Amino acid sequence: MLVWKALGPNALAYLRECLGGGRSLSRILLVHDLSRGSVLARVPPLADEPALSDFASGNLFVDAQDERGSVTSLAISIVEYLRPAANRICVLECYPHRPTDPALQAHDFNWNPFGDEVYVLLDRALNSSEVEQSIYFAQTWAFLACLSSLPGVSEKPSPFHEIPSELMAAIAARTEGMVVGAYDSSGFVYWTGNSNQMSCSGH
Repeated sequence: MLVWKALGPNALAYLRECLGGGRSLSRILLVHDLSRGSVLARVPPLADEPALSDFASGNLFVDAQDERGSVTSLAISIVEYLRPAANRICVLECYPHRPTDPALQAHDFNWNPFGDEVYVLLDRALNSSEVEQSIYFAQTWAFLACLSSLPGVSEKPSPFHEIPSELMAAIAARTEGMVVGAYDSSGFVYWTGNSNQMSCSGH
């Protein structure tokens, strides 16, 4: 069982560090005033402050079931965010992949290039199992999930087509939540804007 716990100011510094080391979307998101949102993690109930703040260590998730539950919980939160509106989107930044990578052909889901970078665009047509598979594909030490919305539903690019620069900028500007990898890739740090659109339910 995992529970939500609020994180202190050092989590904002960690979030900024992650964004600064990411790809194009991460770096664009750095312009957000992150101090106007809330930072949380979904962790084992007995996690104490020193462990919560040790973002590089995987010791917080000593139970493999908790680690698996961390990904499942993120997938459910993403699905619950996407469900209410057709123009909502979750963008996964696939840090290590390139459009020419042979590994991309072995995975049964859609992706989009942005220059020499790869992104997975999730919408409300997907169930939590499909979202979970996409998370595992994108999950690295530099994992980023951006929860935002499109200016219009029709503006989502077709699978395998280039994401226009202006659309990437619009997605970043409309961001309501973001998630980065933490705890030695065993868990995640969540940031939600003041609108608190991202679900922090008890799932």
